[in-house]
Amino acid sequence: MRYLLPLTFLAALLSPVRAEESSLKARAAEIARAAASRAPKPANPAFLATAEEMDLAMHAENLAKRSEPLEFPKGNGLRLLMSGHSYVAPAVRTLPLITEAAGLDGHHQRSHNSGGSTGSVRGIWLTEFGKFRGKPATPILMPAIATGQWDVMTWGAYYHDTVDSYTPWIDACLAKNPAMSFFIQDGWPSYPREVADTDHPLIQAVIDAELALGREKLFNALSEGLNKRYPGKVHVLPVAPAVVEMIRHYYAGELPGFDCLSEHLGGKCGIYRDGGHLSGSGGMDQIVGYVYYGVLYRQSPERVTKYRPTGVDPVVDRLMRQAAWNAITHDPLSGITDKAGRGEAD
Repeated sequence: MRYLLPLTFLAALLSPVRAEESSLKARAAEIARAAASRAPKPANPAFLATAEEMDLAMHAENLAKRSEPLEFPKGNGLRLLMSGHSYVAPAVRTLPLITEAAGLDGHHQRSHNSGGSTGSVRGIWLTEFGKFRGKPATPILMPAIATGQWDVMTWGAYYHDTVDSYTPWIDACLAKNPAMSFFIQDGWPSYPREVADTDHPLIQAVIDAELALGREKLFNALSEGLNKRYPGKVHVLPVAPAVVEMIRHYYAGELPGFDCLSEHLGGKCGIYRDGGHLSGSGGMDQIVGYVYYGVLYRQSPERVTKYRPTGVDPVVDRLMRQAAWNAITHDPLSGITDKAGRGEAD
């Protein structure tokens, strides 16, 4: 004979669990908000170049002594201008290798990168014109923009970015090539140093809260504001949710060889190298290039079967590719869906 428990009894059993979950989320949200309030605000002033200054930057000699050509003929890949900080660097390194393995010999990159606020969208803009903290001009991207022979430009988002941080770049690009499109890489949550390294549920909850807060306070506003001004032109490279998914895999014990969440805590192979940057020890930094490939080429990196990154466990590599495509297709800011599950954009 079967007996059904009264709903009131079941509710009484679940009530403490729900209360504990609610308390955990509230504490995590508080920690995430406190961390966001401490985020450094770059002292990079706005700068609108005059027509003369724009012309000088676009036609300057390559002061950075870069040997790469300023333009390429259109081929079977994208011609990509990249700007950003150290969180962008993994994509700068790995994307050429991924596209080569995919048979895209027409993929070309030209990048201007620097660390911290010097690599912010405004920091690089100022540096190109010699307006950054008294340093000489380093025009790497502006002379390339002048050719009108580039398809895409990307940036790494930084704390307190605004729509006006990006508009000078976009206006300059569209003036030379109206067909260009633009992508902003998000930043993944850092390891919450305020939390004991043994409190795994709270660590995960804080990371989830930081992810949600970043979307709410920064990326939703940037996407809405920029697409209002440049309809359909600007999308987000959602590396953050892909990294967060890999953190869940780590806590589930599904990453062979990974012995810590962050190597600054004493482990040898973790998601993070120092609580912020992704580690190369187990290949976690590869996930940034996978997101770039998935968004820019509108197909899952799982399809690039000829790319086998050195020193990366095949299980970890497969999970990173899956996490990248999952993040891309479930984030409305990427502009990509895959409802049929074919590994390519609808």
